[in-house]
Amino acid sequence: MQLSPHLYNVSISKVGVYPLQSIIEQLKTIQEKVILVNGIKSNIKEMLFDSTGIHIIEKVISCFDEYIVLTIYDTIISNFLLIANNQNGYFCIKKMIHFIKENYNINRVMFEISNNFSALISNRFGNISIQTAIEVNI
Repeated sequence: MQLSPHLYNVSISKVGVYPLQSIIEQLKTIQEKVILVNGIKSNIKEMLFDSTGIHIIEKVISCFDEYIVLTIYDTIISNFLLIANNQNGYFCIKKMIHFIKENYNINRVMFEISNNFSALISNRFGNISIQTAIEVNI
């Protein structure tokens, strides 16, 4: 994919984010999807806090199989409290909770919610992570 070295810059661009979301929806092979995830891998955390980049992370989570987005899940879960309490990041937490299927990942999310319950419940964005987990029964 010729776009790979430029994925981060395109992701945080108000002009590039929409076409990139369309491209993500069109990717069919595992190889294409892995190339895209590898292209954003080093910038996932920055994208989670960017009002434009977050849309790319959400689109990848909703369009790709869980084993392909494990790098994204790992970043989100490793920084759970910080991301959940952020006005951009909490959208991604919600998306991940809705799409997560593997018990291992569900348990990791529940561990983070229970360990950070007080900090999450008292934050207007973090609170939504708890509500979402309850809604989807994890």
